[in-house]
Amino acid sequence: MVARYFYKVLRYLFFKARRTHMPEDAPDGSYEDAADEPIGHFSAGSIWPILMGVGIATGVEGFIYGRWLLIAGALLFGWATIGLMQESKG
Repeated sequence: MVARYFYKVLRYLFFKARRTHMPEDAPDGSYEDAADEPIGHFSAGSIWPILMGVGIATGVEGFIYGRWLLIAGALLFGWATIGLMQESKG
């Protein structure tokens, strides 16, 4: 079963590598070739990644101090994840 999943991953990577052609991969490529292509969306400063980190830290402390902290950390992490996804939708 592990060999089957390994084969699927290798097959995916092989086909993905064959389809990906970026301007910087060309031997005669220059900066002007990719000048007008969008890079992506970079959000401004956000509080959600900080809250995600606090949720993970609280959840890890829940393994030491009690289940209630684990649940509170999981809820905080879930809330922050949903907030980050809603913010990135635009």
